[in-house]
Amino acid sequence: MFPELSLCGYPPEDLLLRSSMHARISRALDSLCEEVSGIYMVVGYPWQEGDACYNKAAVIADGRLLASYAKQQLPNYRVFDEKRYFTEGNECCLLEIDGLPVAVTVCEDIWHPQPMAQARGRRCPVDAQPQCLALPYGQTARARGHAGRSRR
Repeated sequence: MFPELSLCGYPPEDLLLRSSMHARISRALDSLCEEVSGIYMVVGYPWQEGDACYNKAAVIADGRLLASYAKQQLPNYRVFDEKRYFTEGNECCLLEIDGLPVAVTVCEDIWHPQPMAQARGRRCPVDAQPQCLALPYGQTARARGHAGRSRR
């Protein structure tokens, strides 16, 4: 498990406006897919799709990208300015890893009910309730005071 936006560093800010950054991210993901074998890796990265840029988490194993998730809840307070750079995702990510249904979310999503409600619903490819949560978050989550405590 690697942190949110670990392929570029958090926060990437205006680097996201450079096309060369997205080309490097694409090459880095391809390289990880080639190198990762025998384990499951969750890694955070920015991803450009047309005019939209998403804060994503990828699940990689045995030479391929198995799944990806676009962060749904973009913080825009204090030091966070994610709505300036990213588009909100709108779909959950639920996959089976060695028989265990795993939901993937990113950082701020854990503090809001919608992303996990989607994963608990039947709107995902795996027809099972998640039993585990993969949650990459940036180091700034500690500064916010959320790391290690629950609001629910």
